[in-house]
Amino acid sequence: RLYFGAYSEAKEKEFRVNAGQYKLLAFHGDETACGFDKPYFEAVEEFVVNGIDEEHPDGITTVEAIAKVANVRISVEFDETVSGSYYDYFLRLTNLDRLDENGKPDTCKQILRYKRGETRDAYMMPAEELQIQFMAQYEYGDESSWKYVTLGIVKAESNDHITIRVSVKDPRTGNLDVSIVTDDNIEEKVENVEILEE
Repeated sequence: RLYFGAYSEAKEKEFRVNAGQYKLLAFHGDETACGFDKPYFEAVEEFVVNGIDEEHPDGITTVEAIAKVANVRISVEFDETVSGSYYDYFLRLTNLDRLDENGKPDTCKQILRYKRGETRDAYMMPAEELQIQFMAQYEYGDESSWKYVTLGIVKAESNDHITIRVSVKDPRTGNLDVSIVTDDNIEEKVENVEILEE
């Protein structure tokens, strides 16, 4: 390790090193954070220092890297049909696959509750299996009237932006219309799920 410190102090810094292979790691935030307004940025750049040669007569190798959001950004959109159909509701996201090296649940297992009225983006660690559940209260003030349904399981990779849109297609029969979109900068995956109230 040649240097560990704040970018503001290192951005114009020069380090004298031997020729060889190196790795630049830059990050900002907490990679294990789960919640609102908690993006984690990371850049990893491998590079080679050749020393003095025809391409670098002064012996200086310049390294640049772009830090991107390295956790998963989640947006949830409840339309007016949801608020008109249930007294209270929320979406719960759980990473099911977080296990430690011994196969036991990892201390970084995360559960995120996206409550009614919330409009901010949330952030979680990447997960092979991110479970999405919708929970709703059918009768005002009756805690036993909470029901839930699992909407699906999606893969959430670093720098993905997952948007979940929930609406009630037919309030009289309680059909839920759910759209899950994953934007991973390569392709867009869309899942539509229709679920009966009962």
